[in-house]
Amino acid sequence: MKILLVQALGYFVSYSGACKANRFLMEGLVRLGHECQVITVTPNDNGLRDHERFAGKLASGEVVRVHLEEHLEIYESNGVSIHTVQSYDYLEEYVQARVEALDPDWVLVTEDRVPSVLRAALRAAAGRVIEIAHSQVALPFGPESYECNDEHFELLRQTTGIVASSQYLSDYLLKWGQLESTVFPFPVHGLGPFEYYANFDDGFITMINPSEIKGLPIFIALAKHFPDLKFAAVPTWATTAKNLQLLEEMPNMTILPRVDDIDEIIKQTKILIVPSLWGEAFGAVIVDGMVRGVPVIASKVGGTPEAKLGVDYLLPVKPIVQYETAVDERLIPIPVIPEQDMGPWFDALARLALDRTHYEEISYKSKKAAEAFVNGIDLGWFINHLSTFLENASGVKKY
Repeated sequence: MKILLVQALGYFVSYSGACKANRFLMEGLVRLGHECQVITVTPNDNGLRDHERFAGKLASGEVVRVHLEEHLEIYESNGVSIHTVQSYDYLEEYVQARVEALDPDWVLVTEDRVPSVLRAALRAAAGRVIEIAHSQVALPFGPESYECNDEHFELLRQTTGIVASSQYLSDYLLKWGQLESTVFPFPVHGLGPFEYYANFDDGFITMINPSEIKGLPIFIALAKHFPDLKFAAVPTWATTAKNLQLLEEMPNMTILPRVDDIDEIIKQTKILIVPSLWGEAFGAVIVDGMVRGVPVIASKVGGTPEAKLGVDYLLPVKPIVQYETAVDERLIPIPVIPEQDMGPWFDALARLALDRTHYEEISYKSKKAAEAFVNGIDLGWFINHLSTFLENASGVKKY
């Protein structure tokens, strides 16, 4: 089978769950014998422009540049051919050209906050376009959308099918868009076996992607309440300069560099804090920690209950329900943060950080549940299910 993925995300250096999920999906499908190509608008990550890390991938041979011209670069990595268009101005024409050249069985489109990517795919490959939904904020409708867009909404209705990364996201699609979807847990966690880092005697209380939407106020409150514990923050795609300054001013806080391999962070972590305040579509980092035996304290919001797999701790929060009209330096709408009840968070962290027996119990349960989950992810099922979209398509969708 020939599959073309079109996305407005970075591909090679991925710090978001959506980026990593798409890359691992393509590489996994190649291992199953399928031909996979990717068209992306930039070779770098979510606006962070990590040229040094990308250059390292080129130097190591993990990524190979095979073609270069003014507005286009073509790379190969782990069997996948990646075509990076340097401007949206050339996107639609190039998608049309690649569809004609490759004649893909399916065109996958994902995480497009503007309709141009999906529009280009539908014009080039009508009847063969599948939307991959990783986040409700990128959808053009509903109360958690960053930008409602009627044209984009109508384009979604023209797709042959929608794949959602969680049940929460699937429910959102149906409730607010009357769009049916199929839930598929993406292979975002990598290939095992996974190390067992039960770091009770050492390691940080860690938060990845510290930012308002990800619950930075809760993390800051924890660090202030426990001055004798070691905390660490890993700035990624949503972290602003103001967020970073606030973290750097804390005496018990270490700033860890962002990395492409999550294992580099987890092995330094005693307890992972995931205090999201927006509708987290799934929370892949929760499973990343658990599968390595690191207990995770997460907020009960969006799809995080699915990621916690029935293991403690899942704590209540007052989620974000309102955004200002302005955006921050990362082009993310500025949220209005509700005041939080920190009592359950203080209690949970104190017990996990100080009670070895309890820590080891949660560590074991976390690893066991997460390994079962990761081992159950079946790319063969994904491929087989694509055929059902064709069987169910009858020209006009019924909702």
